[in-house]
Amino acid sequence: MNSKRKIYALSLVFCGLAWGLDSVMDFVLFSNDSFWGLLIADVPAHVMVRRITACIGFVVFGWIIVSMTRRHSNLETQLREVSIRYETILKEIPDIVMEVDNRKVYTWANAAGYAFFGMDVIGKEAAHYFIGDQTTYNHVKPIFNGDESVVYVESWQRRRDGEARLLAWWCRTLKDQSGRVMGAFSTARDITETRRAEEENKNLAKFPEENPNPVLRISSDGVLLYSNKSGQPLLQLWGIEEGQSMPEDWRTIIREIMESSTIRNVEVSCGKQHFLIELVPVFDNRYVNAYGRDVTEMKRLEEQIRQSQKMEAIGRLAGGVAHDFNNLLMAIIGYSELILSHLDRNSSIYGEMEEIKKAGDRAATLTRQLLAFSRKQVLQPEYVKLNDLIFNMDRMIRRLIGEDIELITIPDPRLGIVKVDPGQVEQVIMNLVVNARDAMPHGGNITIESGNVVLDAAYAQDHLDVKSGPYVMLAVSDTGIGMDKEIQKRIFDPFFTTKELGKGTGLGLSTVYGIVKQSGGHIYLYSEPHQGTTFKIYFPCVEEKEAGRLGKPDSLNANVLRGTETILLVEDEKVVRTLILRTLKRCGYTVIEASYGSEALQLFERTQAPIQLLITDVIMPKMSGRELAKQLTALKPELKVLYMSGYTDNAIVHHGILDEGIDFIQKPFTPDAIVRKVREMLDTS
Repeated sequence: MNSKRKIYALSLVFCGLAWGLDSVMDFVLFSNDSFWGLLIADVPAHVMVRRITACIGFVVFGWIIVSMTRRHSNLETQLREVSIRYETILKEIPDIVMEVDNRKVYTWANAAGYAFFGMDVIGKEAAHYFIGDQTTYNHVKPIFNGDESVVYVESWQRRRDGEARLLAWWCRTLKDQSGRVMGAFSTARDITETRRAEEENKNLAKFPEENPNPVLRISSDGVLLYSNKSGQPLLQLWGIEEGQSMPEDWRTIIREIMESSTIRNVEVSCGKQHFLIELVPVFDNRYVNAYGRDVTEMKRLEEQIRQSQKMEAIGRLAGGVAHDFNNLLMAIIGYSELILSHLDRNSSIYGEMEEIKKAGDRAATLTRQLLAFSRKQVLQPEYVKLNDLIFNMDRMIRRLIGEDIELITIPDPRLGIVKVDPGQVEQVIMNLVVNARDAMPHGGNITIESGNVVLDAAYAQDHLDVKSGPYVMLAVSDTGIGMDKEIQKRIFDPFFTTKELGKGTGLGLSTVYGIVKQSGGHIYLYSEPHQGTTFKIYFPCVEEKEAGRLGKPDSLNANVLRGTETILLVEDEKVVRTLILRTLKRCGYTVIEASYGSEALQLFERTQAPIQLLITDVIMPKMSGRELAKQLTALKPELKVLYMSGYTDNAIVHHGILDEGIDFIQKPFTPDAIVRKVREMLDTS
């Protein structure tokens, strides 16, 4: 019998017992779970009624039980289906779902849990998978104590492959019907990549603030929406804060940018700082991003380059003018000296001729200064200690500056050695001292200081053309009136002067500049109005052993100026050639003259008498003096050569330094100077 028939049979038995039947024959027919009838015999009528009534109640009661049984069966089926469905969901969801007991031992896991922790996770304590600090693990204790029902924690967990991953846990207390804590039910999600992305986004968000350059955002109507810390100087310049309108000119620029859809660069000066602001329109959101770049250093270097180019251009012009003047001045000075040598001092024209020569000398001084500035003069460097030059010039300087100015010298006793032209460095010191004296009309102090310094890479980076390394520093300071920035910008320009008319040529400091640069040095000016001025010069330091090998050649006896040797003179300027020819012939020399190189070659080959000396201009058309000397010395190796020029080139001079073993005389020179130089060379073995 199935469960339903059992229920019906039991119901009839209990009903029969209740009726107290003496003899009952029950016949119950059931078919397909339906009640067909009930047959009862040999029963009195009144009893029959009572029994039929009870039987009807019994049938109703049975049907109720059957209906409840059917419903209960359906509920069980539905619950079973729901249970299977939810268990399938828990197993298939991508999040990790775990269950632990009171001992914090895993008792159940879904597929994601097994995939993360491994198939052997059941039976292991949760702490086994924690990495590092257990503080996070301790945060879940309240749910096991019954103090909290839900806890959220993030913890680093060891995945089954050993890699550390960050999991976000939602832990809920599991309790039985009595409220006793049975364990915890937890869901977890791997947020490692999410957290990394968040950190990356945070770092990206920090970028504008960490940017050392200004970053701003401006709305299309000219309102400042954002500025990083580096943009604060700009905000102070404009006098605004975030949320306020930009100045009118900037609002106009923003409007034009939005209308034209173009990027624009704008230069802004904030005191000593200079910024280049790139304005980039962003049309979707209707604002402009402003990216600033500090170009202060670039502007400073550009100014240095412009200044250097300007000085170079002026130098080329000045050098070219000086070159042309030198030949004219040679004639003026030379012939005036020749005439004076023939005139009696009591002659009426002697004084006038002497003034002509003095004017020529002054003009020659100017051309030498121009050549010095343009770095076209010829230097004859020696290994020198600047302290010796300063000491030797002490008396001369004191007479020059007068009694109302105190001279203070601070030499470094361990000063290094430099390779310079001592006469030119003396000129530098004299010019700086004179400049300092004139800046102190009411007296003061002039300090000349020397010292060893090392200019490092950082200094070289900040100063154009400077190479890092050891230098010897020469400083000349005064306590005079000083100068402002505008004067400082032009202080080395030729013919620029702040002195009264007639009291300065404007070539003193430009000469200093040229000599220092041509000597491989650097000069810098430090000055403030009413605070005095300091000029610092840096010459490259040379090693002691290098300086010890070379020294200044011994002076040769130049007392006997006359001679009988044969000299070949080559000069393309007739007036200069004639002057030198007459000067040397007066001293007894035989002179063969030529106006250019090829003519000199022909004369050299045809001349029977031995030629002991070649005097040639360096720069000549068709063939240079160096090329001519090369060909002649190939024919006669013992031939001595004297070069002369008013302007240097790379034939015998490199970077203003005379090539070793070269004899040279700078134009313009006097007849006496050329005679002495010739005699000196001929007397040298």
